[in-house]
Amino acid sequence: MIKQSPTDGPQEISFDSGNQSDLLDNGTLKSQPNGITPPIDGEYFAIKRGFAFRRSTIRLLNELKAAHPDENVYLSTIVYKALNHHHKYIFEEKDSQN
Repeated sequence: MIKQSPTDGPQEISFDSGNQSDLLDNGTLKSQPNGITPPIDGEYFAIKRGFAFRRSTIRLLNELKAAHPDENVYLSTIVYKALNHHHKYIFEEKDSQN
């Protein structure tokens, strides 16, 4: 409830809740805070790096993100899966061709 004084001074804000324990903290209901990329195969993203990308690379990443079935997918997840796929190609498929 906002109580407004008759003058043009600052407004006083007070919350009329009879019991403070009735207030719900939505932050405690989440398993992870906002902004943390969920783990892949049980492994969390623990190391942060800064990278510079070309515009064309960002366009490709945005296209991959837009085409992903999960509209809330993180770019870190897409990059991980792309690197994992390329790693398997280089070290497994290339070796099997020789």
